Amino acid sequence: MGIELPLLCFIILVFSIYAVPIEDSQDSSNIFLNDIREVESEDRSAISTKRRRWPRGIIPYVISRRFTKKERKTIYKAFKMINSTTCIKFYPKTKRNGSYVHFVRGKKNSGCFSNVGRIGNGRQNLNVEPHSFCMNPGAIAHELLHVVGLYHEMSRPDRDDYIKIVKENLQPGVISNWHKHRYSLTYGTKYDYLSLMHYGSRAGSKNGEPTMLNRKGNVVKMGQLKKLRKGDIAIVKGIYRCRG
Repeated sequence: MGIELPLLCFIILVFSIYAVPIEDSQDSSNIFLNDIREVESEDRSAISTKRRRWPRGIIPYVISRRFTKKERKTIYKAFKMINSTTCIKFYPKTKRNGSYVHFVRGKKNSGCFSNVGRIGNGRQNLNVEPHSFCMNPGAIAHELLHVVGLYHEMSRPDRDDYIKIVKENLQPGVISNWHKHRYSLTYGTKYDYLSLMHYGSRAGSKNGEPTMLNRKGNVVKMGQLKKLRKGDIAIVKGIYRCRG
């Protein structure tokens, strides 16, 4: 017993060190790099054209049978994050539905990604890699907000008034994730470092150093996976012209 107790304490210590909360790991996990799948040229902060919106804010879905019961519950929690704060509603697909979101249980290292807005009549995939940072209600809600019609917070036309991109710290080939959209469809919302749609301050880093600073050149907390922020909710309501 005298040997087992120190061993148990060591194991607990190891797990305490490496079991970092997912919100604080967003930078290093790079879960949202290249998470947008475009089907045509769009230069907006949020979808403006009616054909890219979901009629009446209703988004039909199918969840692949490959997801486990526990993983399905995680997806349902993501639905609730959006259902409970906006007018968007997610319902299981019926035969009457043309467009719908199909949740794909992605392969290893496939990450999480989706399209922005409704892409047409038929199936559009939302990929979720299991056993990864993607399998988190907040991460899935981030992808669902892309489906609703939102781009990343750092794509706003006014982002240069709030952040400085440290290009020398970026991995090769990832700068496109910081593409700025020229047209303002932010619905009067203020730039929010803690938007659910904001990358972490070290996202895409090649050396562990920050890739984004505030305009004063300071490191500030950016991004989180806990909830939709006031601005996120306002933009959804603006796109769909609804109150709830």
